[in-house]
Formats: sequence, structure tokens, C-alpha cells
Amino acid sequence: MRSWYQRVTRDPDDLRPVLDAIDYFAEQYEEALGEVDCLPGRRLIEVAVQLPGIVQHRYDQMMELNAIIDYLEIREEAAVGIQRRYYVEHYNRKLTDRMVEKFAESHADVVALRELRNHVAAVRNKFCGLSKRHEYLHYQLSNVTKLRVAGIEDAIL
Repeated sequence: MRSWYQRVTRDPDDLRPVLDAIDYFAEQYEEALGEVDCLPGRRLIEVAVQLPGIVQHRYDQMMELNAIIDYLEIREEAAVGIQRRYYVEHYNRKLTDRMVEKFAESHADVVALRELRNHVAAVRNKFCGLSKRHEYLHYQLSNVTKLRVAGIEDAIL
């Protein structure tokens, strides 16, 4: 299966794969919540065995979202550069560097890329929260294991 990063970067002029990636990762986030929600009440050993695989898979997804965000930032910087050049070369009067920068940053293409990047970042941030949830679950597993070692056998997650 091709990664979403490869799909997004295949054609720089087509932003539809970014929207598809946002939808896919939002669905994956909901699925990931279900994975974690079904763990309580299960045997300690089952949870301890499953957790590393779950964490790795979701962390890989978060890193792929980071790569997409980095790609969109590069595209955004390129769009700003194109707009800067346009305003320097084609504007009727002399503009200061600050004015050129402001005009370039407020161009519709640049703003659209920023908004798209923010949507991807919002989904990535959900995965960051999920990562924290995994971290706390691991901490709880560790504590329950210590309790069992101390002789408390009826601990259930």
C-alpha cells in the first residue's frame, strides 16, 4: 500500500489527495479511540502484548501526518515566493519589502495552503493526544504490574 505522503506529493498541483488524507486519518483516529476504549476489563497480559503494536501503528500515522504538514509548508513557502516575485516585477509602483511580503502572504493561494495545512495539523494534534493516552495507559499497566508483584492479584483494567 502506498503511503499517504506519496499520494499527496505525487502531483504538486492536485490538492485532492490532501483532503482524502484528512478524511482517512480522521477515520483512523476514530478507529484508534475504539482500540483503546476496548482495552479496559481485559486481562493484563493481553493488553500488555497488544499495546506496543497499537502504539507503533498510530505513531507511524502521526509521523506521516507530520510529513504531509512539512510538505504543505514547503508548498506554502514556494507560493509566497511566486507571489513576491510577481509583486516586485509587475506592480505599478515601487513597493517596500514589507509591503511585498504582506501582499504575498495574503494572496488567496497562500491562504488556502495555510488553511489546508491547519486542517492536517488539527488531525495530527488528535493523534498527539492519542499518543498521550497510550503513554498513560502504559503507565497504568506498569502500576498494575507492580501491584501484582506486590501480591494484589485481582487488579482489572
